[in-house]
Amino acid sequence: MRTSSARQLEIPGLSATEAFSGAGGETASVTADSPTEATVTAFTPLSAPSAALYGSAYAITSRLLARLNTTTVKKEEYEDLLKERQKLLDKKFSGSMTPLEENRLEYVRWSLDRIQDVTSGPSLDALEAIVSGYEKFLNDMRHFEGQLHGAAGTSKKRGR
Repeated sequence: MRTSSARQLEIPGLSATEAFSGAGGETASVTADSPTEATVTAFTPLSAPSAALYGSAYAITSRLLARLNTTTVKKEEYEDLLKERQKLLDKKFSGSMTPLEENRLEYVRWSLDRIQDVTSGPSLDALEAIVSGYEKFLNDMRHFEGQLHGAAGTSKKRGR
């Protein structure tokens, strides 16, 4: 006959679940359904890599591959996109543009941006890195300024 789990907790030395730690970080859990039956569950804690650490690498790689792919665009294709954009803009400003043409204009603009990114992108990336460095320096200086104000406030209190 099976005893209830509420009654098992009342029996000294018999708990419903006991956990044991082994060498190498393994953990075992023993669940007692009755004094003669037990279920043992063993597991090893895992540490999965964080995708947040690789996000910027993925973005940089994607940008570089897109630039590499865009270098295959011929000058004629680029000029055709410029002409198509101009025609679509003329329709937009005349007020006769359809929703389908609006979508096409967005795509043409995006395509032209990708082509332009091949020539100006690396320079903009270098500029972004320099600006990021200055922003980090500014944050560090603000932190240092806060420390100075804190130390000055502490020394004024001591001097009184």
